[in-house]
Amino acid sequence: MKHMKKIILAAAIAALGGSAFAGSSSTTINIGGEIGSSCTIAADPLNLGQKTSFELAEDISVTLGLTVNCSAGTPYTITGANVAAIQNNTRIRLDTNSGRSNGQYLSSGVTGTGTGAEQQYTVTDALLKVSSISNLTGPAEPTGGVVNATLVGAFTLNY
Repeated sequence: MKHMKKIILAAAIAALGGSAFAGSSSTTINIGGEIGSSCTIAADPLNLGQKTSFELAEDISVTLGLTVNCSAGTPYTITGANVAAIQNNTRIRLDTNSGRSNGQYLSSGVTGTGTGAEQQYTVTDALLKVSSISNLTGPAEPTGGVVNATLVGAFTLNY
């Protein structure tokens, strides 16, 4: 009989939807920290096509594509540089300081504000010069063949 009373009592509590706990309480948690701004910059490859050594003897005005991606609301400045590389006995120099984008010269800095998405820039009038390393001060006479080079630091993105 005692056992039967316990079963009936348990069934009654379950039927009422009661809990075995007397009550409950919850709390909140505050989370702090700083999420910093981030930015990336990438330049499109520059393909000059086929040029003669005479065409390369003078500065060539080139157009370059840039992609900037910064956190939303992050102000940034793109600046140019004068960089060079030597490949296959040929010196390749690129002056992006002379270039312009959206009417702003890269020597003074092209400014923008990040959107959180990629932003495209077209840089015009950057100057490219190719010359033989044996004759860096005179007219360029690069030897025939394919010349490929990577110019590091052609653009700087400050944010």
